[in-house]
Formats: sequence, structure tokens, C-alpha cells
Amino acid sequence: MVLPTPVNFTTKEDFFIFTPQTQIFIFTNSPSNLFSEMENFSKSISSKVKMLPFRYYKDMSNLKQKFNFFLIENCRRRSLNFSESVQSKIIGENDEEYEITVTPSYIFCRANTDKGIFNAIQTFKQLIKKENKNIKVQCCEIHDFPFFKYRGILHDVCRGKVPKIETIFLLVDIMALLKLNTLMLHIEHTFKFKKHPLIGKGCSPFSAEDIKKIDSYCREKNIELIPTLQSFGHFSNILKIPKYSPLAESELKWSLCPTDEETYKLLDDMYSEFLPIHTSTLFNACCDETYDLGEGRSKEEAKRIGKGRLYLRHIIRLHELAKRYGKRLMIWGDIILHYPELIKELPKDIIVLNWGYEAEHDFESTQKFKDSGLENFVCPGTSSWNAIFPRIVNSNINIKEFAKAGKKHNSTGLINTDWGDGGHYNLFGFSLYGFAVGAEYSWNPDSKGENFEERFSRVIFGDEKNRIGQIYNQLSEVNELFNHKMKNSSVSIFLFKLDCFKDRIFKNVNFENIKLKILPMLKKVKKEINCLKRDKIKDF
Repeated sequence: MVLPTPVNFTTKEDFFIFTPQTQIFIFTNSPSNLFSEMENFSKSISSKVKMLPFRYYKDMSNLKQKFNFFLIENCRRRSLNFSESVQSKIIGENDEEYEITVTPSYIFCRANTDKGIFNAIQTFKQLIKKENKNIKVQCCEIHDFPFFKYRGILHDVCRGKVPKIETIFLLVDIMALLKLNTLMLHIEHTFKFKKHPLIGKGCSPFSAEDIKKIDSYCREKNIELIPTLQSFGHFSNILKIPKYSPLAESELKWSLCPTDEETYKLLDDMYSEFLPIHTSTLFNACCDETYDLGEGRSKEEAKRIGKGRLYLRHIIRLHELAKRYGKRLMIWGDIILHYPELIKELPKDIIVLNWGYEAEHDFESTQKFKDSGLENFVCPGTSSWNAIFPRIVNSNINIKEFAKAGKKHNSTGLINTDWGDGGHYNLFGFSLYGFAVGAEYSWNPDSKGENFEERFSRVIFGDEKNRIGQIYNQLSEVNELFNHKMKNSSVSIFLFKLDCFKDRIFKNVNFENIKLKILPMLKKVKKEINCLKRDKIKDF
């Protein structure tokens, strides 16, 4: 019942049982965040069963082992030579690789790096079971490592809801438990720029100190916070401000004008404040969906050199700006895919983020970036935006198929996107299922996804009876009640806005029949929620 599914996982019949004679030891060659992570873990166990004090060793000079490990024993004596008797399968090619051995008398976890031990701790948390008054772990052998180097989430924080720092910390905690290691916070205007105080004014923007705190907390959890700032299209929240309207490409006030030198002065000002407060060496400048590119002020230049080359020229300018601040540029891949002949002219160190959110997406488009020699990530989505209830059927296929394509075409990352289109009606909690699916397949694209619903319920919510997983899927079924395929949207959001869209979207729908289908579903969901409240299952 581990999430994501380990690459190699063999269970045995017996159990290790925590007792008052149990003691936890951790050994590492380097000071790190492992102490606080393991100490918190030890305290959580000690709150349920009395144990001997947790011990932490930084000095391993007297030990023969060169790897990091933690040891849990049911004895009062430290067995420092114990690890020599355990045959390791670690080959050291993946810095997040780890292994766990559980026997009735000891638990032994080892890795070559602190990242590996951190991952082992997250897996071990999930192995623990409470049965009557006993805290126990089933005997097993695990040898595990991720396929994708970068496994993460992009969370929209600017199109209706700006989360509190505490909410971001909660997201980071969930990500760490799922062994995700990359976070992007999508920002268009919700940051306080000292040089441009009108941007984000009245929109609850993040301050530089906020971002620094989030960055620091991410690093504690082995997560890289990659700065993400729209730098071409999706600029309307800024361009609608009279001071910045002259920089617009067109009357749409959607994209920046790439032939106006003032565009790059503004972006340089923004980068100078935003990029240095992130410790990551990467930077996602976005540059997607530039609908009005070459249709306004740059129309003559677009006629002269082509829209594709106009776009490419802008990306090269951003590449130079990002390099000035020590960052490696990332961009969304949708626009350059319209001009495949120009992909090879992108700077060779750019990372392209290939996105698409439907089950029927052209996942093989990833090959075009592979063939160009560019590093690329695959970027599916949770399908929870433009929805009251997430489109789980769609997102399950979208995430799984993109992971397969990423493996096939040597992508180095999978970023699962969670957008806030249309005012961010979607609740944070409804994205958790998609986050977990992304964790499953970014760690192991070959996973069969067995018992996923049960594992999701147990790992994220502590629900041993899989009520929550069933609730997610039952609510998602609302989106499947109509024979009406909606791209990048859902039936549930239009039902919510029924007065506005009844005649246009649901012109030939018999709502009495729909009502007969929905009411039993909602009654069942309500019953399950009451059971969860009774059992005091945690919620988000």
C-alpha cells in the first residue's frame, strides 16, 4: 500500500513490531534536513508507543560503510556493524535510489545520498500499520528509484485564488510524502515588485519574503522551487493597467509587443527582483498561448520575417536575460510546435515543457523535441480546473500516456499542472487525486496502477476503508453523465452556471433524467462523508 509504487517490492509473512525496546538510529556523512525529518517521524511513532530515544550520528569516520542509512532495532545495543551483513542492490547511478529491509528483529534502510534516505523515510511512513494497540511493519524487501529526474506540480496562484503560505506548505508536505521533488507556482501578476508597485496591487500578491520562506521550506523537503513568471502572453492583468497598456501587442491586451524595446526593460526589472530570491538555477518564462502575436503592433515585422521567427527572437532575448541572473530558461512548447523547422534554432540549453491536457492529446509530439536534442519535460494536468468536480477519467489517461511518451522519448521530467482557469472555482482538495496519479507515473511509468484508489485514500487521508477514493470517483462521474465532450472544461462547471449556459450548452438535455441519476450519487457521497466524520478521518 505504498504510493508511488516501488520499482521492486517483495512482501513476507511476518512483522516488525515497535516496542519499548525499539530504538531508531540514523547515520549520514553530511549535515542535512534528515535530522528534523527523522526526528519528527520518531516523535510520531513515540506518541503511539513508548520507545528508546532517537539517535543521530553525523560522524561516520569509525564506520566502514560509505553510504547513509537508518536502522531500527528491537534491542538496547547499537549494532553499528550490522549493515555489513545486508547485501545491497544499490548501484549508485540514481541519487534518489534507496532500499529497505524489514525483518522481525530489525529495519534497515540505506542509500548513497541524503535524497535517497529522505525517500526511504517517506516510503517507510506509509508501511507503518496500527492494529489494535500494536504499531507494526510487514516484513519486506524494497529496492526503489525514480525514472524521471524532475517530478512535480505546477500550481496556479494568480487567476482567482492566491493561496496562503500555510496552504503552500501543506502542498509541499503532500509532495514530499509522494516523493515529488519539483514545484512551480504559476505567477502572472501576483508578486510585489518594488520597482513596479502597481503590478499585483489589490490582488494579495506574494512578497519577496514569502517566496524566500517557501523556497526554504521546499529545500527542507528535497523539493526545488522553480521560479515561474509569464513573460509574453497571459500578460493581460498587467497590460490592463494604464501605465503598461502601451506595451501591449494589440487591443486584446494579451501579449507583450516583441518589437518594443520597453518590453525588455520591463521584463528585466521584473526578473531582477523575482529570479534572485529563488535558489533554483532554472526559470520557467512560460511564453505560451500568444494568441495575438504578429497581429497588432508587430504585424509588419511578422510579415517580413514570419510569426515563428518573431517568437523565436523573443525567446532568445529572454534566454539572454535569464542568463544574466544565473538561470537556465524553460518555456512551454505549444507555440514553437507550430513552427517545427525553428525548434533546432532554440538555444541548446533551453528546456522545453511539452503540455497537453486531454486524453486524446498528441503525446508523440514529444519526439520533435527529442530529435532536436533539447532537454524536455512532459506536462499533463489534473483536469480539475474549469470544473466543480475533477475529470478523473480524462486526467488518468492524460497523465499515464504522457509518462509513457516521456519515457519513450527520454524526457527528464514530468510536471503535473493544476490550473485556475475561469476564476479558479476548483477546490484545492479536488486536485489531490491528480497530484497522486502524477506521483505514481512520474516515479514509475511502467506502474500498472493496481489498487491506486485504496492507496490514495490510505496514504493521503489515512482512510483504510477507501471511502475517500470512492467519493472522488463518484463525484467525477457527474462529468460523464452527458454525451457531450468538453475540451479543457467540464459538465460540472456548466451545471454550476446553468442559468447562463442552459440554452447554449444543454439545449437538448432532459434534466429530469439527469436529476434521477445525480441524486442517488450525491446521497451515497453524503453517506460516505458522514462515515468519514464519524471515524475522524483527516481532511484538507
